[in-house]
Amino acid sequence: MVLATSGLEGEQGFFFTISCQPPRSTCYLFLQVDGVGSASLSVIYFFLILSSLFLPSILIDKLTAKWTIVLSMLCYTAYVIAQFYPSYETLMPAAALVGLAAAPLWIAKCAYLTQVNIRATCIRT
Repeated sequence: MVLATSGLEGEQGFFFTISCQPPRSTCYLFLQVDGVGSASLSVIYFFLILSSLFLPSILIDKLTAKWTIVLSMLCYTAYVIAQFYPSYETLMPAAALVGLAAAPLWIAKCAYLTQVNIRATCIRT
């Protein structure tokens, strides 16, 4: 028996993981330790721009969409862990990782949901 899903299960996990990013970004601007908050946001967006140009297609081709999501979530996890000790030494490398992982994460998420829904549609017909 094949279980057809709508793909929304993965979407819920993605939503809960990513939904905390904007409030955390806002807190960084107000609760800074030596300017590390706004500097880390700058690093995130700088690397996000760079990674948007070439990294998603490379990672999805090499790892598939599902494993690109896993790898990107691990980068987000490293950033969350680095926030327990907010300093330039911990947050800047973690912010660079999040910036590099953000574009592949969004593209892989959309690709994976599309693949799951196409499979579910084929199973139903």
